[in-house]
Amino acid sequence: MTGPVHNVVRLGIKTTADGANRLAVRRAAPLLTHEGAGHQTKLSAAIAAETASLVVQTGWSGLAEIGTASNDALSVRVSANGRAWLTALVVLPDGRIGLAGVMAPAVAL
Repeated sequence: MTGPVHNVVRLGIKTTADGANRLAVRRAAPLLTHEGAGHQTKLSAAIAAETASLVVQTGWSGLAEIGTASNDALSVRVSANGRAWLTALVVLPDGRIGLAGVMAPAVAL
């Protein structure tokens, strides 16, 4: 394929895309690289009450997540079973940091 491709509803590369995973890539090491002086990859939620995160899975079960989960704070969450999650770290927009489930820390580090 050469030339631009626009407005693709689903794209599967060596796998099948579906309604939940509209971009699906099955490769050992996909690469997103820069063109110019830098590179940013963006995850964007429409509103703060939604989630924008990266989930790390084993066997299709989520074990770790980093991102904004239903708020504007950056959180790192972990799970032993893919269902029950513990917030290991939260960084609020004003710089306060909470550890091990402390979601409303009193001071910034």
